Amino acid sequence: MADYPHSENVFNDVVDNLGLVISQLQDGESQQTDNSNYEKVAYWDRIEKISQSLSHEVTIISMAFSKSPYPSPENVRKMLSKLETASLALVSNFYSLPKSQGLLLRDSFKKSTLDLITKVQTFVKSIQTGMASSPEMLQKTGVVWEHSDYFSNLPKDNKRAVIELMTWSLGLLLDALRELEETMAGGGQFDDLDDLIIESGQGLSNEDEWSEEDRTLLGPCQGLIKVANYSLKKAMKATEKGGHCDTFHQISEYDDMADHIKKLSPAVDQLGIALYPPMRHRLVRAYAEHLAEILRNFLNCLGGSHITCEDDMEWLNYLHKAIEHNMEKIHTLTNDK
Repeated sequence: MADYPHSENVFNDVVDNLGLVISQLQDGESQQTDNSNYEKVAYWDRIEKISQSLSHEVTIISMAFSKSPYPSPENVRKMLSKLETASLALVSNFYSLPKSQGLLLRDSFKKSTLDLITKVQTFVKSIQTGMASSPEMLQKTGVVWEHSDYFSNLPKDNKRAVIELMTWSLGLLLDALRELEETMAGGGQFDDLDDLIIESGQGLSNEDEWSEEDRTLLGPCQGLIKVANYSLKKAMKATEKGGHCDTFHQISEYDDMADHIKKLSPAVDQLGIALYPPMRHRLVRAYAEHLAEILRNFLNCLGGSHITCEDDMEWLNYLHKAIEHNMEKIHTLTNDK
């Protein structure tokens, strides 16, 4: 460790301690009891201040090691101690978030905490391994700033956490639908891959294109994926309008919704991949049935929650009928296949 060899032990200690914290976060939940003194506004204000403090300590260390002469071992120890204290404060406050506030909220907060502490450890390692005053150290400083700033936008209750999840999932579903539509417009071929095959002199076989039966089956499968997209859009609007976090029952309903939402994108991807030629109709049918079941369960969960009201029954029933309409077509087209 050039120019600051006597600081090596303190760097090692901080890296090891942060590594231990990271391992504990990765291993799962703590056994701490619920915090009965939880006050939402005060709690999240404290979290934001801690994340800002952590970013501030990283900035001080980065500036101190931006050029030689580098700080004395004693000053290094003091700076790293403050950084470690801020890091541990963030983790400690994560563990104090009551589980009664929602599992999805805790998962979201845990991921952000784990990401930030990991970036802080990487920053410290960059100096430990001799990257002081290098572009790499500055880049890692910026990464910590970025992750620290994200804490001001964290969801602060389970309602906001499930809306964040729905927004992310909807983006994946829209990408999958867009890719399928582009492939349908291109006749079912991967343009880049086809070019490589042709250049290699292998050519394309009939199996690399959709048959007329395949093309007929595409319609209801695409329709089912559209139902998934529309279901998420309507669920987001209903949650924004009618969702509350006043009781444990209301909060837990968002966790139930999240369990279904997390299954949507993988199921859509499975079905979408099965639609590429050569298409296996039995496989398409199985994946369509799987997606349809996830959608039914999601809509039933939504319809039985506090989020929806009598006015929402019309579009919920419409989506249920759309699922069955597309599945009837898929069953008819895949019989004896």
